[in-house]
Amino acid sequence: MRVLKEELQKRFKLGRPIRCRSGWLWHLKNKPNRIIKVTQDDSDAKLGDKFDKLLGYLVEINSSSVVKVYEFGSIKIENEAPYYYHVMERLFPIPKNKDEIWIQDILFEYYYHRKSIPVFCTKNIQEFLIKIKQLKFKYNDLHSRNIMLDRCGKMKLIDLESFLK
Repeated sequence: MRVLKEELQKRFKLGRPIRCRSGWLWHLKNKPNRIIKVTQDDSDAKLGDKFDKLLGYLVEINSSSVVKVYEFGSIKIENEAPYYYHVMERLFPIPKNKDEIWIQDILFEYYYHRKSIPVFCTKNIQEFLIKIKQLKFKYNDLHSRNIMLDRCGKMKLIDLESFLK
């Protein structure tokens, strides 16, 4: 981990760490509106190629329903499985009192079971649901904790590895 952090520090000027369930996240000192996520997975030798293809697609389409990715790549450290990183826009949690409680059911029903979008959904939620259904890759871990808001309040998917699960 020390060698990885030193390499990342040279390339990106890491700021304070962010709590993360899968991988490692840091703020970037020289780019306050961006963060970097680093993951490692030695269970699938082709994961790096799959992840590069996914991230390339996301950069190309620049979907308003997925966190914006600015840069991605891998870091190889001797005798370790490769580390994969992506620099992305900094997003914000959905406030606890806003939409979070019932959005879980709507997401599940609409995205996985092709039910219609309830009429009481806000325009923001309706647009988000329509756009994520149009993506080329299927998202496999859709729940309210994997959705955050950008500076304009638009909903976006995070945890990009969930497209590959």
